[in-house]
Amino acid sequence: GLRSTWIQSPMGESFRAVLAKVLRANSLVGRLEVDWLLSGKFYEYEDIARFHAAVFLPEQPDKLTFWEQYEMSMPLWLPTADFWVRIHAIGE
Repeated sequence: GLRSTWIQSPMGESFRAVLAKVLRANSLVGRLEVDWLLSGKFYEYEDIARFHAAVFLPEQPDKLTFWEQYEMSMPLWLPTADFWVRIHAIGE
């Protein structure tokens, strides 16, 4: 299954709040499905395959989950290397 601890961090909470505002401001609530893997929630590969795309914010740059989704031909949106370093440097 897929899990993330970053999304439950203060930075992740801020990200979720900003994304919610962006969705509301652009009338995308109800048109764009966003699902967070919180509190032990995870998806099996069959569940993942039902999605059209994924935003991938890896905790580690070599996260196996990325390669698994890539092999599934899942369109992935990833942060730039600079942004990845910035979001993981906060609080360290």
